[in-house]
Amino acid sequence: TMRLKGIFLLVIFQFASIANGIEVMSIVLRRLLGLTDGAGASDQSMLVIGAGFGRTGTESLCAALTRLGFKTYHGSKVARYGHLPQWNRWFDAGDPAIFGSLRREGFNATTDFPASVAHKELLRRNPTAKVVLSLHPRGAEGWARSYQKTLVPLGDIFRRPPFKYFGIFKEYLKTEASVLSLMGIELEAASGRPAFSQLVRSYEEWVALVKRSVPVDQLLMHTATDGYAPLSAFLGVAAPPDKDYPR
Repeated sequence: TMRLKGIFLLVIFQFASIANGIEVMSIVLRRLLGLTDGAGASDQSMLVIGAGFGRTGTESLCAALTRLGFKTYHGSKVARYGHLPQWNRWFDAGDPAIFGSLRREGFNATTDFPASVAHKELLRRNPTAKVVLSLHPRGAEGWARSYQKTLVPLGDIFRRPPFKYFGIFKEYLKTEASVLSLMGIELEAASGRPAFSQLVRSYEEWVALVKRSVPVDQLLMHTATDGYAPLSAFLGVAAPPDKDYPR
């Protein structure tokens, strides 16, 4: 049947490796096949807001926060929960529905794009929340290289057939464009990609913006190499017994 073929394709995609596109592709297929994660019924305020760019250890931070007891939202869950259209409506017209969805579904922590570029709005709505600015361990240039090797090729793939003909990939690219705009990044006309120098500048300017916009006692600047100690102390929770920070 078509459903069995779809599940077979899902397995193939999950074992494939195309930059970070694998997680997005498998999530999309789950949604198309009706294999989505169930949403929780709780009504939870946001306690931790991740303000760092994707490719700064946000997946490790998501796993760490989850181990510390938070229900954590990451970019890999956006399509899984059907949130792409809601994010795009917020980017385009300020429609706040996405924040209501996060609350109803029980998320009390965020990391990664697209939520990270909405950190000021999330903090406005949750003024006592703690903000974690994840940083690349090799600084702005290290982040720019990582971004160029992973997320840039992923966008290139989704702009090609057959992906570009599917609505969900169109929504993804629309979200990507809005995130890049809020990051202060413009694509070069010739290549359709951001310049390395612009990525470096965007990272540095973003770090400065977050430091200006978040009260110092509510902000932690954190790299994955810092491990659990500063994170658990900042959040007032005990580190897990194994002490091994996710990688």
